[in-house]
Amino acid sequence: MVDPDDGGADSIARRAIDAAAKATTRAHIAKAAGQWAEALANPHLLAMTSGPAVIGVELVHAWPQGEGIEQWTRALRLPANATVGQALWASGFVDAFPAVDLDRGGIGVYGQLRGPHDVLRDGDRIEIYRPLDFDPTVSRRRRAAHALKARDTRKTSKP
Repeated sequence: MVDPDDGGADSIARRAIDAAAKATTRAHIAKAAGQWAEALANPHLLAMTSGPAVIGVELVHAWPQGEGIEQWTRALRLPANATVGQALWASGFVDAFPAVDLDRGGIGVYGQLRGPHDVLRDGDRIEIYRPLDFDPTVSRRRRAAHALKARDTRKTSKP
C-alpha cells in the first residue's frame, strides 16, 4: 500500500499546493479584515450614485434556529453601479442585525467573497456569511484519516 505522506514527490507537491492555497486564503482574509467595519462606519463613502438605470438585487442571511434554519431576505431596487455596501445599508440589515460581525463571516455574491465597494449587477444575490465553527480542510482530513484507518482495520481483521 502507498502511503500518501511518505515524503515522495507527489506528497511534497501536494503539501506545497496546500500551503500555497492556505497562504492565498489567509492573505485575502487579512486584506478584507476591517473593511466592512470601516465602510459601514462611514456611510458617506457609500453615497448612492444617481442615474436613470435601476438594478434588482437580493440580500440574504441565514442562521441556525433550534432544529431548523431561519432566513432573512430583502429584494432591492438600486441605482446602476450600486455597491455591495450600498445594498447592505439600503436593506436595513445593519439595523436588523447589529451583532453580526461582517468582517468575521464575510459577504459574497453567488459564493464569491466581495468587499463593500464592489459594484453589483442586475440579478445579483448578496449573501451574508456566518463565521465557520471549524476549518473544513481539517475536518475533511480527519474524516479521510478515519476512513483509511477503518479500511486498514478491515483488511487486517480478515482471516
